[in-house]
Amino acid sequence: MKRIILFLASLILILLLLWYITPAPLPEKETAESIANYPDLDFTNADYSIGKEGMSVIHMSAQKAIMDNTTNISELEQVDFIQEELSGTCDKAIANNTEQTVKLEGNVVILKKEEDPFTIKTDSVFWDNEKRTLKAEGNVEVQWKNFSIEGKGLNVDLNNGIFEFGEIIQGEVE
Repeated sequence: MKRIILFLASLILILLLLWYITPAPLPEKETAESIANYPDLDFTNADYSIGKEGMSVIHMSAQKAIMDNTTNISELEQVDFIQEELSGTCDKAIANNTEQTVKLEGNVVILKKEEDPFTIKTDSVFWDNEKRTLKAEGNVEVQWKNFSIEGKGLNVDLNNGIFEFGEIIQGEVE
């Protein structure tokens, strides 16, 4: 009887050891599509900069930032940004480090407080950092000096101080 109990105890011990050391099943093979669904980096309360040597750098603070090193594109949410004399906020920014561009979306406000101050409010802006040009589509409000203009579409060349509206809805340029 002791031999049977000893044999059963040994058998149970061996089974427990085998169960314990058996590796977990391998995950399904990853495909390019499944890998693409996961960003390289995912941060909360992130600071992010875009710019290269000899260019003005855009510094952004975001509640959330997702970065993809394959495409060199980063998506930021709830963003505050500053670049030299310009600052502002937006709901979302999509930065392309290769192209040196940033698309700002949702409740975009751009301020210039120093010499020749202005404010731009719109829903979507495309900023080319190398060319220092801004393109806004849709409704745009610009406050500059002593006047306010509402329009649709806006192209700005900060190198030459040129503001061109696609259509002026209210206000006039002096």
